Amino acid sequence: MPGPLTGLTALEIGDRGEVAGKFLADAGVEMIRVEPPEGARTRHTGPFVDDRPDPDASLRFAYLNTNKRGVTLDLAESGDAARWRALVARADIVVDSTDPGALDALGLGHDTLAGDSPGLVWCAITPFGLTGPRRDWTTTDLVSMALGGPPMSTGYDDHDLPPIRADGEHSFWMAGEYAVSGIVAALLQRTLTGQGQLIDVSIHEAVACTTEGAFESWEYRQRINQRQTGRHSAPDPTPPSQFLSGDGHYMQILGGGVPRRKHLYPLLLEWLDEHDAAQDLHDPV
Repeated sequence: MPGPLTGLTALEIGDRGEVAGKFLADAGVEMIRVEPPEGARTRHTGPFVDDRPDPDASLRFAYLNTNKRGVTLDLAESGDAARWRALVARADIVVDSTDPGALDALGLGHDTLAGDSPGLVWCAITPFGLTGPRRDWTTTDLVSMALGGPPMSTGYDDHDLPPIRADGEHSFWMAGEYAVSGIVAALLQRTLTGQGQLIDVSIHEAVACTTEGAFESWEYRQRINQRQTGRHSAPDPTPPSQFLSGDGHYMQILGGGVPRRKHLYPLLLEWLDEHDAAQDLHDPV
């Protein structure tokens, strides 16, 4: 079944934009993943099939590059630089997550090529944006997450323990989601004006506004969100959701299974009592 963005062509270059490229490709965009001769970074990142490191057997690369075509280009070579220009000339979208100014230094960036493609939507995904004092700073997922703040909302109730960074390079996912939102908005605007846009996505800014209400709690109420084991952070403690079962395993109860307020517990106990289960419970506090 054709996706909502079928009929559009996009290029993806750099190692921080694979999530954005995946979303677009899965929505029907003809996505062309441009890799350097040594291959994308995620080709060398596990897990690998049969636990054998192989650039052609990375499950992470395979997952992040579903529905994409691929091409290998060495942009320092004149022939490949010409091929890049030709690809850009026929593209609707470019997802560029190379370092700020890297393509411009080769005469292959937005400033040089967009003039010949007025409808081109070019999305730059960089650590700290295309302008500002941190423009040329690099980053890793750990740095982006720690500096942006989400780890302070994840971890255990005991705040003497350090915060925890979730695995899976969440900062690139956050930035990718914001990037696609901007790209779709730019495409809608293009239907009205015929003009493309340069979209500037800062990974840091994407992460910093994805802190599960911690920013809003402080900005509007001057209260600090507290980490809470196995559940959402909040300024006030919420009922625990992890319990040790009779067979020695922990059970996680999420969603509507755990009442959020103490006055709702009697209703739950009444329901459990109807099924002869209430007598097995104890006060978790």
